[in-house]
Amino acid sequence: MEYEARELTRGARVTKRSFDVLFSLLFLLTVFPVVFIILFPALAIGDRRRKGSLFFTQPRTGYRGRTFICIKFRTMRLSQNAHLTQAVRGDERVTRIGRFLRATSIDEFPQFINVLRGDMSVVGPRPHMLRHTAKYSAAIPYYNERHKVRPGVTGYAQMRGFTGPTPEIKDMERRVQADVEYINMQSFWLDCRLVMQTILKAAGGKLHESLSCVASHAGEVKSRGHGFRLTGLGRAGSGLGSWAWVWVWAAGAKCKRGRTGRVGGAR
Repeated sequence: MEYEARELTRGARVTKRSFDVLFSLLFLLTVFPVVFIILFPALAIGDRRRKGSLFFTQPRTGYRGRTFICIKFRTMRLSQNAHLTQAVRGDERVTRIGRFLRATSIDEFPQFINVLRGDMSVVGPRPHMLRHTAKYSAAIPYYNERHKVRPGVTGYAQMRGFTGPTPEIKDMERRVQADVEYINMQSFWLDCRLVMQTILKAAGGKLHESLSCVASHAGEVKSRGHGFRLTGLGRAGSGLGSWAWVWVWAAGAKCKRGRTGRVGGAR
C-alpha cells in the first residue's frame, strides 16, 4: 500500500510555526530553567562514571531531508557507535541518571532550542539518525514523505505506541505510516491534543516505569507495561506530576539496570 503525505497549506504552516515559537519560548523561559537547576548537580557530577559533555548533539534528518544538529541531555557514556546504534532495553551505555531522563523524556527538553531555531516542531515525526534515513529510505518507498514537515519533539506515531528500537523493516513501516497519517490530518487542535497527551504520559505513565525500576530492585516486584492510546488516557493520568520525578530519580539511582522505553524515537 502506498502512502503519500499532503503539502501543508501556507496558512497551516504559519499557524504551526507560530505555535512552535510561542510554545518553545514559554517552555524555555519557565519549565526548562527549573528542571535544569534541580537536575544540574546530578547531570554534572552525580554519576561519576558518566563521561562526556552535559549535552549530547547528533546530526539528524530534518525538514525536506536537510541535516540539522539535534540537542539532548546526555544519557549515555561516550561511545564510538553512538551515531550508528539505537539504544535498546537494558543498554549498558545508559547511565543511572540517564535511565531516569529517558524514562521521563526529560532528556528531550533541550530540543525546544531546536524548535525555536526552526530545525524542529513541537509535534511532528521524530527525527532519525542519518544512517537510519539512508537505510529505511531505500527499503520503504514512501519513507521520505515524513520529511514534508519539520520533525517533532513528540509525535502522533509515539502516542500510538510506535517507540523504541526497530529491529525489522515492518516496525519502521508502521511508524512511517503513522507519520504520514499525522501529516494528512495535521491541524492546530490535533497538535494541542498530542501535546497534552504527551505531558500526561510523561508525568504519569512514564513515571510508572521509573517506579517499577525502584520496586523491582527493592523486592522482586513484577510490573506489566502501561498502555496508552490516542483515543483515551488509559493509565497515563495517574495524578502524579512532574514534582515527583526528582524523588523517583533519587530512589531509582539504586537500580543497576533499568528500562529505556520512551516517548521519543530512535537514538
